[in-house]
Amino acid sequence: MRFNSSVLAVLVSSAVVSAQQVVTVQVGGNSSSPGGFTIFTPNQISAPKGSIVSFQFTGAPGNHTVTQSNFANPCDPVQGGFDSGWIARPEGLPKAPEWNLTITDDQTPIWFYCKQLIGPNAKPHCNLGMVGVINVGQKSFPDFQAAASTAAAVGQTEGGFVGIGASATGAPFIPSGAIYANPGQASATAPGGGSSASGGAPPTGTNPPNSGFINGAGSGLVLLATLFGMATVL
Repeated sequence: MRFNSSVLAVLVSSAVVSAQQVVTVQVGGNSSSPGGFTIFTPNQISAPKGSIVSFQFTGAPGNHTVTQSNFANPCDPVQGGFDSGWIARPEGLPKAPEWNLTITDDQTPIWFYCKQLIGPNAKPHCNLGMVGVINVGQKSFPDFQAAASTAAAVGQTEGGFVGIGASATGAPFIPSGAIYANPGQASATAPGGGSSASGGAPPTGTNPPNSGFINGAGSGLVLLATLFGMATVL
């Protein structure tokens, strides 16, 4: 039997995709979660080169980022690191926002944190332990967590979708009802029908996603505090 070369290429590509390992990480929690609202679950994972780490923003209500840092500075964006942008999810959404990273280097630890400044007891999420690592290697994750808890400041510099050791092909999937903002990207998108905003720096001294955005349908200003019915977005 003879195969057309293009058909064979499609079959080979499909086989590679189906065999590709996917590791899921839940971003955020709720009042009944063991780690509360400010947690990545799991916060330590192993992912070989070529595999996908799927960040599912399941915490509701939740307002989080997945931002690359390093071991020495757990709550500060590393230069050239990845950044999901801000994803806010109210309660009641049937589908979670999602962002997929493909691992390009599995020999070096990939550290990450949430940049959210407003959390329980008025502490930033990173200080509350919302940090994680992919392929920890010889480093100590408890030491990383401890350093995060005492970090004097939580860095807010916006990164891109391509990071060190991992990269994404683009913006997260944002379902209808969620809100996405990424001031670091020239043209943020909301592929799932949710609201989005981009461009311009967030107001100084405030949590960026709480400052209000133009929604994807163009119906005007959306204040996340109003959306969630609370002044503090977890």
